[in-house]
Amino acid sequence: MQIPELFRTAILGLTDPETLALLQQDAELVRAQIGEYTEATYHFVAGGQPDLALRLWHEYRDMEINHGQGHSAYRIFAPLREGLFNSADQRLFRLIRSELHRLVGEYGSAEANIDAVTAALPDAISHQALIQKADLRYLRNELVGARQA
Repeated sequence: MQIPELFRTAILGLTDPETLALLQQDAELVRAQIGEYTEATYHFVAGGQPDLALRLWHEYRDMEINHGQGHSAYRIFAPLREGLFNSADQRLFRLIRSELHRLVGEYGSAEANIDAVTAALPDAISHQALIQKADLRYLRNELVGARQA
């Protein structure tokens, strides 16, 4: 059941911070348990756990994108900054941001994030980034560049 935004705002405004934190934790778990991973990602970010949000979204991103949740995830991750994450998670964050930028048609931003990911030593994240780079070049009709990536 959806709560109208006016009531939701009023309820949240009257609730103390400790109770809100507990409600966020409950929402994170419930959403993840019922397979609503984008919503769970939102609650992890809102609850101050962006690292868990990042790993959860990465694990289920293909399924969530196929369910039309890419733009919602873009809105969740867009305001986040690299400094919230440790160095390994920063690369994963850039990879996810690249994919989400591509989904919303921001190809330049997508490629900038990919270049930062692939600058490091080759690993699974670099491999995923190179695949995204080829996809971007294909979307830009740079067929020769797509084959080289």
